[in-house]
Amino acid sequence: MKSIADAPDIRRTEATGWPVKARWPVCPVCGAEGCGVFYRDGAGEILGCEDCVAELDAWELSEDDPEERED
Repeated sequence: MKSIADAPDIRRTEATGWPVKARWPVCPVCGAEGCGVFYRDGAGEILGCEDCVAELDAWELSEDDPEERED
């Protein structure tokens, strides 16, 4: 049975004295690091992350400006 001390990252830290550098997701659109969510369109293309994609309330948009709706 393996113990947590057998984990490669822990062994590397014990051997070198340096912790493993953390890798964070990077948005392919804006380059922001540490993104928690990427948004995709229907074709699977990434539109961006929570930093570069704006959220719109569909109810407010449809009530305020009927010109902006696509029928």
